[in-house]
Amino acid sequence: ELRKPLGRHPAYDRHAARLAEYLTPGNLHEGTARGFARDAALALQGTALHAYAPDFVFEAFCAQRLDPDRNGLLYGDVAKDVDQVRLVERAMPVA
Repeated sequence: ELRKPLGRHPAYDRHAARLAEYLTPGNLHEGTARGFARDAALALQGTALHAYAPDFVFEAFCAQRLDPDRNGLLYGDVAKDVDQVRLVERAMPVA
């Protein structure tokens, strides 16, 4: 499942490659387990969005949460190419 979004966004591709590095013998241990869990959860979120959300949602997620230059945890720190209005309209549709 984690391979399906490959090639759709460069940040997802880099994140998937980093996740795969944990599988190298010796790379996954007590000191890296939490990082692995975090990275696996983010990859699964990206995979689910790729499968079930519109493309602009998947692309915004990748730009905000998977880009190593921006971790998406700082409220209001949004990549310039993310259509914030469209995301809010999707989250809060007007009846």
